[in-house]
Amino acid sequence: MTRAIAGTLLTAQTATARKPFIKMLFTSKDGLTTRDLSTNSVAYGNRILFIDHVEEAYNEYAVVVLRNSDKLLPAIKGYWTEIGYGDITATGNEYAGDGVNGGARACSRLWVKSQQTISAGGKLYTILELEGMWAQMGETLIIKGTAPLYNDSPFTANTIYSILENIIETQLGWVLEAIGTQSDSIIDVLTPDFVLNEGEFEVASGIVYRLLRMTKCLLRPKPTLTFEVRYPLAADVVDLTFNSNSAPFFYKFTYRDIVHVPSRVIVYGNAGTDLKWTSSINGNVNDADSLAAYADLRGIWLAPNVTVQGNVDLLAAAVLSKIKAESVVGIGEVPHHCKIELLDKVAFVDNRVSANTYPADGTVRVNGLRHTVKSGQYRLQITLGGVSTTRDIARSVGLQTIVFNDIEEKAVANLPPEVRLEAVAPGLWQAPVGWQPPQPVAEMRPATPEDIRQAEILNRLGVANLPPAPNPLQALWNRIRDVTRRR
Repeated sequence: MTRAIAGTLLTAQTATARKPFIKMLFTSKDGLTTRDLSTNSVAYGNRILFIDHVEEAYNEYAVVVLRNSDKLLPAIKGYWTEIGYGDITATGNEYAGDGVNGGARACSRLWVKSQQTISAGGKLYTILELEGMWAQMGETLIIKGTAPLYNDSPFTANTIYSILENIIETQLGWVLEAIGTQSDSIIDVLTPDFVLNEGEFEVASGIVYRLLRMTKCLLRPKPTLTFEVRYPLAADVVDLTFNSNSAPFFYKFTYRDIVHVPSRVIVYGNAGTDLKWTSSINGNVNDADSLAAYADLRGIWLAPNVTVQGNVDLLAAAVLSKIKAESVVGIGEVPHHCKIELLDKVAFVDNRVSANTYPADGTVRVNGLRHTVKSGQYRLQITLGGVSTTRDIARSVGLQTIVFNDIEEKAVANLPPEVRLEAVAPGLWQAPVGWQPPQPVAEMRPATPEDIRQAEILNRLGVANLPPAPNPLQALWNRIRDVTRRR
């Protein structure tokens, strides 16, 4: 169920004129110190210039740009916040998570991983780079068993849910809510032999993803370091509908009717004690639409210790459900609406010619949210389906993603302050009269391994026919600027 927003705040979500309210209370690691950088901060006033906050199925991160010309902003590296988006209404400052609207359900936790001070154009800015719960899980090795390999203590006779509970609650010290009505008859039934750290040391995010891959369920991060299990069903009620000709409106929507590859999933089980598979069993499912439209393309998974036919059938269905859930089928842009959360069920209705409702698949959920706050713009980008494209949390299962963030961070760090500010917040910095952009300094030297690696990165990003001219950083910056402006 989505957040319960009502009254004046709900009305404000579709108003033609709005005054955004952003709650950002930062708390130190020990919980003893807080710094309020909200819109109505008593200590610091409203210093928010720009927020780019992304929530994805397996990742969360944000960039926040603040005014700091008086140099009064405190050092908050390592502090955490749970952003609450809302509006200034006739009732006052209302936001998701204020105790009335959405209860305590603001956005999930973000930590300040970097605090930058930029002096440019006679002004001073502070840029905060924040990452969320999945990012911290991606940094946390799971230590279980005997040192130094920690691979001799597998989970046996434990359901997938109980293993998740061990990782999230025992290892991380967070909370996994009771499964309630969200069981897919796999997550709390199947008891796989689950071995950790085979071949390489594993982080929590990769382990959790491996476990979820065996189910039809997803995890939604919530405030106070909490996860909840969500099992999408076609019969679930739509949480919110956006329309082309009535409120709540959408600015634009792109729908993708795609072929899923593979279109058939086969899971083999029962390898036998000799691992020769002489008495193997298999579960075999397919996406009928993709198979009929394109080709019978097989994907094969092995479950050597699963010996029951019904269980390999369930695993095959689970793998296919993840293939479909992790394919982007739609992207919409709407006036910011604080009711929407990850894994909600939303619909877009286009009435321009006839009433067309998207998506067609009732199991598709919101797998991406991008909150944008800046002067004259308060918007939300909603991605239906899809996985994170900014952090590869699934290396252990071979999921390939496109990585932009590390490239941008490295390149931007080497740019002049005014160009660096433009990279993270395009259009924010205004050049003073007479200012000229810094000219590249020619640098002629033999190519190094790092040069070669950067060239390969540029090729993957689609920068073709790079001139042999000095200062390849300029070409990289041009590409990064284009990427960030398209976001």
